[in-house]
Amino acid sequence: MRDGLPALPRPRRARHRRACKAIDLARRCAEWPLAAIIYTDISRDGMLQGPNVEATAEIAAAVRLPVIASGGVTTLEDVARLAGRGLAGCIVGRALYEGRLDLAAAIALAKNQLNHRDTKDTEKTETAKRKG
Repeated sequence: MRDGLPALPRPRRARHRRACKAIDLARRCAEWPLAAIIYTDISRDGMLQGPNVEATAEIAAAVRLPVIASGGVTTLEDVARLAGRGLAGCIVGRALYEGRLDLAAAIALAKNQLNHRDTKDTEKTETAKRKG
């Protein structure tokens, strides 16, 4: 995706780019038998400037499929921000190749974020049961 719109090959770009936003495409694709959607902001891919957390979270909120973030993931803070938004995962490329991100630390952080979120969800469910 670039600027919230699908990045298409040149011949199709002019005809289709204006008509379809990323979130609309994700909703259509969510109807297909897919395991997940990978959202790549190509303007950030390989730039080591952080992922487009807001756009990726917006896609995740709009579909029932798991969403995986891609493009720009550079630091443990990026991983934490993505995990905190409930995304299924993230793809890290250049930051790993260049030694800027410790993979074991990133995995441990993401697991911790998920466990923390699951605990909070369980507490909310228990509280709602007691009130109801």
